[in-house]
Amino acid sequence: MTEEDRLFGLSGKMTTGSPMNLLSTHNGILLGSKLAGKLHMTIGDMVTATASSGAQMRFRVAGIYEFGLAPVDEGKVYMSLSAIQQLLGRDRDYITDIRIRLKDRNKARSLAAALGRQYGYRADDWATVNAPIKAGNRIRDTLTYVVSFTMLLVAGFGIYNIMNMVILNKMKDIAILKAQGFARKDITQIFLSQSLAIGISGGLLGLLIGFILSYGLARLPFPHDDYMVIKFYPVSFEIRHYLIGAVFGLATTFLAGWSPARKAARQDPVTILRA
Repeated sequence: MTEEDRLFGLSGKMTTGSPMNLLSTHNGILLGSKLAGKLHMTIGDMVTATASSGAQMRFRVAGIYEFGLAPVDEGKVYMSLSAIQQLLGRDRDYITDIRIRLKDRNKARSLAAALGRQYGYRADDWATVNAPIKAGNRIRDTLTYVVSFTMLLVAGFGIYNIMNMVILNKMKDIAILKAQGFARKDITQIFLSQSLAIGISGGLLGLLIGFILSYGLARLPFPHDDYMVIKFYPVSFEIRHYLIGAVFGLATTFLAGWSPARKAARQDPVTILRA
């Protein structure tokens, strides 16, 4: 039970009792919250478990847990290994599967193949077992990046138009600067720095507003669902998402300001002053 608790963090999922009660209670059992609700069970009550062979045993409820997933909370229970072996009429060597938690999940596929070859048993990695969930996450992430990139691209065109308008309004100032000896690279740096200033200030403000809105969404109650028990909208606050947004924002700003800045640097001061 200690290893199961370390693997899945069962202690943090308990609504009543503790996983350790399973070891201190004779023929103890841990029920999911939905299953306990259907059976009208609470801690200390007795429940009868029936095996496929027809054998029956009485168990005392030692605790109730809630993972927030209806299939788990409704169809999974925890018993001691010796008790389930006795219920199924098996010897003490009988087990069905062993679960291994890795520090690096990316090594799961290669390790599963190596264990299967070494021991001759079937070994499935987490990506194979949860392939539909992984595929759904990949589609969701791809759509998120596409939408984000499109928004940044639109913002880049906005900055590009702003810089073009600034250059048109500053033509005489550009001519005066070049007449005073400013080189092309100096003019480019002036307008490119202005573009980057717009991008950096806008990016920081966008990250701040995005964080505030995300935090507000994370505190918004999630609609009740019989298949999934979630109290609030799940929002990820990983730092890499903010870093990716900042890098893309700076890159878009730089590219949007580079062309107008080069255009300003190529202007002929004589032509401008004659106009």
